[in-house]
Amino acid sequence: MLKYTTVVCREEGIDVEKIEDAIAKLNSGAHAMGDAIWKLTAKMITINNICKILERQFDVTQEECYEETTSFLKQLLELQAVKITESSQTTKLPKMPRSN
Repeated sequence: MLKYTTVVCREEGIDVEKIEDAIAKLNSGAHAMGDAIWKLTAKMITINNICKILERQFDVTQEECYEETTSFLKQLLELQAVKITESSQTTKLPKMPRSN
């Protein structure tokens, strides 16, 4: 599942021209933000930061932006154009009480 803390970036060694052709086909209707999302994935970035940038560029709510962004990223994942890291933050496990 893609979360706000998920980090995405482009896969190395991909055929950018081929992917951009595929993005052009995806970029109709619901995926009007696709070009911007693709450009933002040139470097590692969280979904939260993608949404913050897109909310300023497009007239969308936070919820709409998240839905559009994750939907588009899922399609890029299917094309093997981007890779993800589960979270930008490490989760510390709670300390267990010591037994005597």
